Amino acid sequence: MNFCENVLYISNHQTTVDWMMANCIAIRQGVRGKTRYFMKDSLKYLPFYGAMCQLNGCIFVKKDGLNNDQTLRNDLKRFEENRKQGFYLVNFAEGTRYNPNKSNVIKKSQKIAEEKGYAPLQNVLFPRSKGLLLSLESMKTLDAIYDVTLAFKLPWETANRNQEGPSTVEMVSFYGREVHMHFKRIPVNQLPKGEKERKDWLYSSFLDKDRLLSHFYDEKTNGTFPGESYEIPLKYNQTLPFVCFNIALLTATWGTERGRDIYIKSCLLCLAVTLATPILKPLLKY
Repeated sequence: MNFCENVLYISNHQTTVDWMMANCIAIRQGVRGKTRYFMKDSLKYLPFYGAMCQLNGCIFVKKDGLNNDQTLRNDLKRFEENRKQGFYLVNFAEGTRYNPNKSNVIKKSQKIAEEKGYAPLQNVLFPRSKGLLLSLESMKTLDAIYDVTLAFKLPWETANRNQEGPSTVEMVSFYGREVHMHFKRIPVNQLPKGEKERKDWLYSSFLDKDRLLSHFYDEKTNGTFPGESYEIPLKYNQTLPFVCFNIALLTATWGTERGRDIYIKSCLLCLAVTLATPILKPLLKY
């Protein structure tokens, strides 16, 4: 898998580090730095991070799908027009992270599935279809859907369905986590054409994820997906320069009093720019 194509990446969402997995695939395909995301609208107000994501072309969606559809269409068309071959647009279609300890969120998701005429899911949340539908409608250069199922486990323990996904700190700790990925590539021209058929396809994708995760957590199969598996480590020269850069940046901004002062002022400035975006947007013809 080493070629550039325009991708809509659809994955289950268990942890704050799921975005890393999309980047790992992108690095292997030589499209480092071309991965963007559907993100919660509230994240745009995070100092520095929110402004950076807006400037880089991430697509922001409001809670419970309250966006104006035409606005999202325009954002997606602009996203496509501003990029050459080889972009990834990542869609965590569940809308929020699946946490086995948040039974109220799981029950709400299962109720929504039943109301829409679908069987409730156990290991993933019911997927929201707007991102998929508007992406396929608005972007004409998409080559494929990457349908990805992620699962994590501690290296020395059996897979546990009741264990919350790892945090960023846990993921980069000395012991880290095993990351298991089930990957399917679906050419866009093989997807159904109608809206209802595409919603059914998305649900069937998450039904497959539900079954895959049940297999992963089963005591007999303990931490494996069905089928043949491969271990494809990243080379040091693909990641080490970025690790060194981030360590140097964190040391410069948090390691000295002067650095912390500059960082805080930069965050406040970025927050002000972010809040001013609705006013500046018409003036800049964004």
